[in-house]
Amino acid sequence: NGTGSIRCLGQDNQWTLLHQEDLSKDKRRKPNDLVVDRSGGVYFTLTGPGEVVYVSPKGKAQTVASDVQTPNGLILSPDEKTLYVSEYVPKKILSFKVEKNGALSAKTLFAQMDDGQPELKGADGMSVDRAGNVYCAGPKDIWIWDAKGKLLDKIVCPQRAVNCAFGGTQLRDLYLSGFGGVHVQRMKVSGVPTQPPAKWPDSQASRPSVRVPNGVSQMLDLTYAEYGPRKMLADLFVPKGKGPHPAALIIHGGGWIKGDKMKFRAMGLEMAKRGFVS
Repeated sequence: NGTGSIRCLGQDNQWTLLHQEDLSKDKRRKPNDLVVDRSGGVYFTLTGPGEVVYVSPKGKAQTVASDVQTPNGLILSPDEKTLYVSEYVPKKILSFKVEKNGALSAKTLFAQMDDGQPELKGADGMSVDRAGNVYCAGPKDIWIWDAKGKLLDKIVCPQRAVNCAFGGTQLRDLYLSGFGGVHVQRMKVSGVPTQPPAKWPDSQASRPSVRVPNGVSQMLDLTYAEYGPRKMLADLFVPKGKGPHPAALIIHGGGWIKGDKMKFRAMGLEMAKRGFVS
């Protein structure tokens, strides 16, 4: 933030510069919060200028939303079709439709922190769980809405929280960073797992490859069922060439806790390499 840059700490423990704002033209252009999409692109907020910027996987930056009042936290929905952005001062949550190449459209008021205390500012950092519920740190609590904007619950924090993120081995620990340190709340639902790396680090070199090979195309996070506001998502791997192709359906158990489809990506890719739509 202080240098106006975004840097990435790689698996080799080395820092890489992803983006640099020109502070000589506008000292307010210091990135605040960010979220990374499945392609490696980065959305980040510029609170002072009121902008959301997208940096493509190739490093090209473009302003994709402006006229946002004090944009702060932001998070993508599990299917990455919606971007949520918190407005710090008015305590509002906006939603945008994600278009091709990172563009945004259909700006909509998703929710508002109606806490009856307008003098308290602070719609801050955000997170999302696998069910599509949206979390945002407020002046006193973590607010939770479903994917339709219905308020579900609040988590009372020991001190004011400024951000929240899922972690732990099952992604069921919600970490809250704030003025009093870092706290953790055990949850019944799990967070959204990150995309596996294209190449495993040397310490995990024996793991099956999850790199998409030539001759296979992928379609990720397709909705195959909806239960109220919750979307059930699947990944599809298709052999290139003229079909029809035989199909293999990989069904994983474990529910919301141990049923992470990311664990079966290598199997799906291997089946596609062998000519199956999986």
